[in-house]
Amino acid sequence: MSITEVSIKRSAFITMIFTALAALGIFAYSQMGVDLLPKMDWPMVSIVTIYPGAGPKEVESAVSKPIEEALSSLNGLKHIRSFSNENISVLLAEFSFTTDVEVATNEVQRKVDGVRADLPKEIYTPTVTKSDINDFPIVRIAMSGVNSDARALHQFADEHVAQRLEQLPGVSSVEIVGGLVREIRIEVDNDRLRAYNLSIVQVSQALQRENLDFPTGKINSPESQYIVRVAGQFKSPEAMNSIVLAAQGDSKIYLRDVATVLDTYNEDVTYTRLNGEPAIGLYLQRQSGSNSVQVAQRVREELVKIEAEQRGDIHFEVAQDITQFTLHSVDEVKRDLGLAVLMVALVLFVFLHSFRNSFIVLLSIPTSLVTTFIMMQIFGFTINLVSLMALALVIGILVDDSIVVLENIHRHLEHGEEPKVAALRGRNEIGFAAMAITLVDVVVFLPIALIGGIVGKIFKEFGLTIVVSTLLSLFVSFTLTPMLASKWSRAGRTTFRWRWLHNMIDKFEAWQDKLNERYRHLLAWSLDHRKTIVATSFVLLIASLTLVPLGLVGSEFMSEADRGEFAINLEMPIGTALDLTDNATQRVESMLANLPEVMRYLATVGKSQNEWTSAKRPNVAQIAVTLKEKRERERSTAEVMNIIAQHAAKIPGLQVRMSPISMFGAAQEAPLQIEVKGPDLETLAKVAEQVVHITANVKGTRDVKSSWEEGQPEIQVSVDRDRAAQFGLTLGEIGVALRTALEGDIATKFKDGNSEFDTRVVLAKTNRNNPADVEKVTLVNYRGERIFLSQVAEVYYGKGPTMISRKDRERLITVSSQLSGEAPLGQITQAIQARGADIELPPGVTIAYAGDVQNMQDMFRDMMIAIMFAALFVYMIMVALFESYAHPFTIMFSIPVALVGSLTALALTGQTLNMFSMIGLLLSMGLVTKNAILLVDRANDQRSRGLSVREALLEAGFTRLRPILMTTLTMVLGMMPLAMALGAGSEIRQSMAIAVIGALISSTLLTLVLVPVVYTYVEGLRVRLARRKFAATNGKFEHMTEGIRTEVA
Repeated sequence: MSITEVSIKRSAFITMIFTALAALGIFAYSQMGVDLLPKMDWPMVSIVTIYPGAGPKEVESAVSKPIEEALSSLNGLKHIRSFSNENISVLLAEFSFTTDVEVATNEVQRKVDGVRADLPKEIYTPTVTKSDINDFPIVRIAMSGVNSDARALHQFADEHVAQRLEQLPGVSSVEIVGGLVREIRIEVDNDRLRAYNLSIVQVSQALQRENLDFPTGKINSPESQYIVRVAGQFKSPEAMNSIVLAAQGDSKIYLRDVATVLDTYNEDVTYTRLNGEPAIGLYLQRQSGSNSVQVAQRVREELVKIEAEQRGDIHFEVAQDITQFTLHSVDEVKRDLGLAVLMVALVLFVFLHSFRNSFIVLLSIPTSLVTTFIMMQIFGFTINLVSLMALALVIGILVDDSIVVLENIHRHLEHGEEPKVAALRGRNEIGFAAMAITLVDVVVFLPIALIGGIVGKIFKEFGLTIVVSTLLSLFVSFTLTPMLASKWSRAGRTTFRWRWLHNMIDKFEAWQDKLNERYRHLLAWSLDHRKTIVATSFVLLIASLTLVPLGLVGSEFMSEADRGEFAINLEMPIGTALDLTDNATQRVESMLANLPEVMRYLATVGKSQNEWTSAKRPNVAQIAVTLKEKRERERSTAEVMNIIAQHAAKIPGLQVRMSPISMFGAAQEAPLQIEVKGPDLETLAKVAEQVVHITANVKGTRDVKSSWEEGQPEIQVSVDRDRAAQFGLTLGEIGVALRTALEGDIATKFKDGNSEFDTRVVLAKTNRNNPADVEKVTLVNYRGERIFLSQVAEVYYGKGPTMISRKDRERLITVSSQLSGEAPLGQITQAIQARGADIELPPGVTIAYAGDVQNMQDMFRDMMIAIMFAALFVYMIMVALFESYAHPFTIMFSIPVALVGSLTALALTGQTLNMFSMIGLLLSMGLVTKNAILLVDRANDQRSRGLSVREALLEAGFTRLRPILMTTLTMVLGMMPLAMALGAGSEIRQSMAIAVIGALISSTLLTLVLVPVVYTYVEGLRVRLARRKFAATNGKFEHMTEGIRTEVA
């Protein structure tokens, strides 16, 4: 007994099965989290090392290079990058996507620990962490206070707000930006130091040994036990003035004699403003694996509680919440999904003329979708942009099997069969074709779920979701659809109460009959003019393929979504003071305040951050801008960015770079990156300058910038080791004294209540505001002798890089550019490559493309592999089902003609070949073969009944035209909401829907005539081969179908 027969005879049993699946699916959906993208373990490990007082060159040679050498032998290492900045080294070790990130992190930690002894003693312990692409702040909060000074507000944020938020489930850390950080600063007078024959290092050492509070033992008396403790910690900053630095006879030298104790704030200041008003920024990161939407909601609720507890003295405003874009995008996809269902329902009613039949087919959608949630929950999937997009795309696929089955059942009913008999025979007759259609969809998407790289990471959930939902739709078409058809479907046309509707249906049926007859004539003409059909199809295919090299269809990695958020990166000349940078930033803020599209903007002066790197210098600033919703503004995000860039460029000395906010919430790195690698920085700088000039003159580029910034003023101290040894000094002692004098030394901590604050020893500002002051730094040797720095070293002036980058153990300068939207990335890259071919590269210097260019190349490679495997799998599955090598070859001809529509549709709508449109092409491979399968399956059935090739094809075309039109229209209209791109973030998936719609239209039109023509050629070849076999076997008809026998005979 087949599963269909069980379903028809045991309807209650099947009903309970689907009821249980629906209940489990609804429960699984309620337990699933909401996120923007699928969970991804990014194979990146970062190593951050602080080297106080060191310049970029010293950081590179002493820290970055030794760690690079240690990591170079790691298994699975793809690239290693290093960024040597002032005081800090940042290394990024990138592994292949097949590498276990946790194992890689442990291996990196082991290597770094092994090389620790070879690194400078002054460095802080290197920090090794797994770099998660989702670790960027998901919520940025602006905090302000009523009648609160900046220092007290920062302290409250640090000790109360940040701690409260970090205790929330899912919150990883809270970074405080802006405000004033309390600090006890000991400003030492260099002239007084010289007068008392002291060095600044002695002052720092005195503070360290005097500010102590520790147990020294215990006293046991007959009555009790006493703990003895030295209580030497300072009770107030003023108490530090009484520290004795040195004693000469009866006279003592106190701290107050050489220094001033200030209860002030850290000089390393950043400014934060929300909509022009001063604030403190709280940047919140979520824990890896936690649900960002839930975390953001908890944070908002906690902020409301804190405001209520402070009775209005503290105010919070969410400046940026990337989960809002997530929620809007998810809502838009849900809306598109709902519209798709309605459009499919309309098509079903128009063709089936029955509310009952339409409902039967339509029921397969929620049944398959809800059951799919069970699998998604088991595999740990989330409700995200990719999984929901898969569900929206699969709407048309889900009804295909049920349409084909129900249409065939309806045909049997019209022949006078009983409903149960018609349901069983109709399903059995078409079951083979329905299974072939479904399995073709499945094998198309298996490669996308199995390939590696970024495409596989993002679309694994996409492929598996479509595979499972499609298999479920096949199960529904074999069980629920025939069961309901046996009970509800009736022969004949349904009589409607509304006469106008009845008249419309009559007209539609008349139009359908005319269309069938015209198609029969067209098919007959095509069979008589086979060479014309083949030649026309071939010409159309070649013409569509030329759209790519002609530039009518561009290429890029991923189309940009209009999410209404972007970052303005500002940079003043190297060496610019923070206040001057702040003045320029305020001028840009005033521009934003006058734009009607701008909802809010958060400015940070002294710090900027993008996807992988950050900078903290007085000459940089960043403004995070949030626009109104897409439907509430007239101009797009790109247009607003261009307006701001044009006006801000008029500010003297200010460099402006506009960066869209990436899908991960940070300012997006420039999509176009050109890497110039080699051993010598000066040589690289010259080549990079040529690349910058070429890139800036290519249409479509904007904000072209080189990572090489020669111009940081430097005071270089060259120590004469022989002279230093004569005076009893070492290079290390001189370096420590200089760093303490100029950068300051955190000698101890001052405890105030439960809080501790840095106590910094540094020269007074009057002793370190002139380059000539460096030579006057006082040193004291172990004999107590006073020595000036100028006695043991030469001080001279120069310029040095602000950052030295390396990649794969070679020095690197990166030329980056944003895109203006005038040309796609692929076309821009080709233009730069053509113009850059004339650059004469010095020995050892190479030029390579990175960023989205490299991602695009990897994506096209992976997608071509997936497409080839999908085509192979489609052919293999059809050979297995048809038990023939020839007829699957006939069906495969429907795939290349799909390119005609896809590429033409992309060209007409201005879309590009990108990651999503390539997914659309892959999806089309499964969809367009359905029509061919229906035709070939029916033709084979008629051939087995003894009809000639021509008669069988004419009958198959006439019979299968209706289900072919139905399945095509349901798929096209089901994808129309995605193609229209009406909501937030919809542009990113628009090209996929357009590619599929174009492929369906062209393939349907051409397949209806091309596949029958190819079928005649294949059958003709089979007949000729059969005749030879017939002659070789002396007239035996072994293993020949009835149709072949007739032709041979």
